[in-house]
Amino acid sequence: MMKFRLLGAVLGLALTAGAASAADLYRAPAPVAVPVAPTLLPAYMWTGAYVGLQTGYGTGDVGKLKSDPNGWLAGVHAGANWQMNMLVAGIDGSWSWSNMSSKSADINWTGDVRGRLGVAFDRFHVFGTAGFAFADVDAGVKKKNSGRVETGWTAGLGAEYAITNNWIAGVEYKYADYGKIGGKGGADLSTNVFQVRLSYKF
Repeated sequence: MMKFRLLGAVLGLALTAGAASAADLYRAPAPVAVPVAPTLLPAYMWTGAYVGLQTGYGTGDVGKLKSDPNGWLAGVHAGANWQMNMLVAGIDGSWSWSNMSSKSADINWTGDVRGRLGVAFDRFHVFGTAGFAFADVDAGVKKKNSGRVETGWTAGLGAEYAITNNWIAGVEYKYADYGKIGGKGGADLSTNVFQVRLSYKF
């Protein structure tokens, strides 16, 4: 009887030691830090209205009068854009004082109202533009049609970059064709204008 008791005690001690050893071998896994996703800044949106200033240089062609006006321009512009994914559609109007002048023609001021269609690459925007153009022109040998407003069409290309969320810098080229000026016996007038722009978007 004593032998059975002794054997039971030995087995009990062995089981207790084995359980303790197994508990020592098992360790709970260390907590793993969950990675935090980086904060992504939203892409720039071109939707909104804007106003601004522009300045540039223009050259004109008065056809058979053979004395083409050229000179500086400066003025104001306003418009609005609507962005749909990468596509940006808009409307833009501008007015510029002009000292484009020659012996046969003076262009006193120019204006236009145009549609624009472009593609945005975040803060960079390239576009084409076309619309209605008008200009105050004195033309002819003695510039007899003083103060006459000529009308025509215009088309061009441009690019803009959003310096901040509100300030936008850009460059633009516009060709304008005003048809025949100076009445009967007049000449065809067209202009090429290269300009820089600074706009504030609301």
